[in-house]
Amino acid sequence: MWQKTFRESFCERIGCPADQYEKRVFWRCLYRRSLPLALPVYFFKSQFFTLDLQTIRQLGFARSTVEFRTELENFRYDYRMQGGLLRFLRVRVSGKRLMSLLRTVGPVHEQPAGKEKVLKSA
Repeated sequence: MWQKTFRESFCERIGCPADQYEKRVFWRCLYRRSLPLALPVYFFKSQFFTLDLQTIRQLGFARSTVEFRTELENFRYDYRMQGGLLRFLRVRVSGKRLMSLLRTVGPVHEQPAGKEKVLKSA
């Protein structure tokens, strides 16, 4: 278990307020080639991205890599079940980009809670 949630770690390392977490992760993790389609969809029919934003919210509560990956697998299953042309065109967040974000800013390098290093005296 990590000492901090993914959300806490992300906000601390990126320097963003907690209330901006979902939007920042969303825009960082969208497929880049889908941006021309994602922008108008986001501004005119934002409910299309409800699943993406709910997943990002849930990922924020993760306190381990296992929890993070499990939530990501649930997202992959759910978006496949939704189908549709825009999902086919990958107008959604990328699982690979989310995993990359975890490796970049996530708390994976922190000591697990209650497992502080003990220094040996010579």
